[in-house]
Amino acid sequence: MEREDIEKAAKSYQEKDHDIWTGKGMATELQKAFKAGAEWRIKNVWHDMKSEEPQVYGEYENDVYPQIPCLVRGQLSTGYGYGVRYWNTTEKVWDDEECDDFECKKDDIKEWAYLDDLLPNNED
Repeated sequence: MEREDIEKAAKSYQEKDHDIWTGKGMATELQKAFKAGAEWRIKNVWHDMKSEEPQVYGEYENDVYPQIPCLVRGQLSTGYGYGVRYWNTTEKVWDDEECDDFECKKDDIKEWAYLDDLLPNNED
């Protein structure tokens, strides 16, 4: 998502969903708040591998051998870049996308995000 996309979404949000603020000096402030929230979300979904490992949560808590799905950035077997890999909580390594083979060491990954945090919440 580019900054321009966030700005367009903020303007659309204000005009479509909160048009009562138009002309009252609050439209710009509402758009600023929307943009700040979007930027906060983008920055806070990613975790630095040096300071934080993925934790077992939700449906994975009852697994005997939990492997946590994440989007990662780092040195993968396919080269440097992004990919979906599984954090092996027992061995403290990253497993491949099929969750059955070693992919890389902990230190090969620079940052990660829980895959569930990147997907829309469809519970509503």
